[in-house]
Amino acid sequence: MFLELAVFVVVTGIIISVIDDFFQPKTGLPRKSAIKNYVIQTMMGDTVILQPEFLSELNMLPESKLSSTAALVDSVLGQYTGVDHLLKDHLTTDICRGSFTRHLGTFLPIMAQELQTAMAKEFQFDGKCESSQTFVAYDLLLSFIHRITSVVFVGKEYGHSPIWNYAITVLPTDLHTSSMAIAHAVYDLCAMPEYIGPLRLEAQAALAQDNGEWKLSTIKRLHRLDSFLKESQRVNHSSFLGFNRKIMSPVKLSDGAILPPGTVVAAPGGPMSRDPKFYDDPQRFDGFRFYRADDSGDISSASTQDYVSIEPGNLSWGNGRFTCPGRWYAAAMIKLILSKLLLEYDISFPPGQSERPLNGKYDTDVHPDFNQKIVLTKRQTV
Repeated sequence: MFLELAVFVVVTGIIISVIDDFFQPKTGLPRKSAIKNYVIQTMMGDTVILQPEFLSELNMLPESKLSSTAALVDSVLGQYTGVDHLLKDHLTTDICRGSFTRHLGTFLPIMAQELQTAMAKEFQFDGKCESSQTFVAYDLLLSFIHRITSVVFVGKEYGHSPIWNYAITVLPTDLHTSSMAIAHAVYDLCAMPEYIGPLRLEAQAALAQDNGEWKLSTIKRLHRLDSFLKESQRVNHSSFLGFNRKIMSPVKLSDGAILPPGTVVAAPGGPMSRDPKFYDDPQRFDGFRFYRADDSGDISSASTQDYVSIEPGNLSWGNGRFTCPGRWYAAAMIKLILSKLLLEYDISFPPGQSERPLNGKYDTDVHPDFNQKIVLTKRQTV
């Protein structure tokens, strides 16, 4: 047993070392950029890494040729976890992309109410302004996402039950993906507090237009927050890889290479997010990179992108035919939580800390520091 564990640790370390080698220290470009395609070993087996130029050839191919669902099922041992039901039909993704997303306007007030209840439970302030509490950021944010999603999916009666709380904890879900995204954003705000003021003012103005009630229209007005979250996502990508697909029938690339059935392919999503071919000055964090108003402050004709939008260098939400069907819900929830925190509390690292904690790495995944603490101080005005 000890020998097996030792081998596992060593192999995992080698994998992380190889993935780290994707980046050049200063430019962030893939060191293997001169090689068209290559293979790396991950925890889930061999993966063929394709260069970005091949994405345009593959991203609209039918599921009979390559499948993101099959790759997902394999990655979470779907035959044992039950996720292989996704292979039977598209019901789950169709509902998520269709009626569920169309009813976000109905869900938003419910989400806001549940978040307020969760905040009241977690925060034990003495009622005085400027009183502070310290929290483990990731645990706090995960608890908010857990409660909101539970009530939206199964209602309050079942969403607050111990059985459901256990089920949603052990079943494979995207709760942790959303929690990590908002944790990254919170750490970025604490490290760069100059963004807090503009984002708070935007949230105040958006909420005022809806008479102080959280609605989907409120969330859609948060264009600066869209940009900040999108930039945080770009810099703190959730994985070094993106566009994970399983080849279902032979695929021939334009360079003559043939991908046989059963091959797992991916693109170097992490390096792409730092590539100057896709982004100007990619090593610099620019929270308003995707928000550009005109001289009058009008964004109607300006170059502004939503958090859920997809551009060539961004594989975080997927690419092509099979993009994340639940990203509109996830984005609305993340924007709601972060906006309410900014409006009601000052957010900072503990005294003595000003720099953002380093991200953790496991296999091809990247995650925020799960133990980082933040200080929330009750604001005098909301």
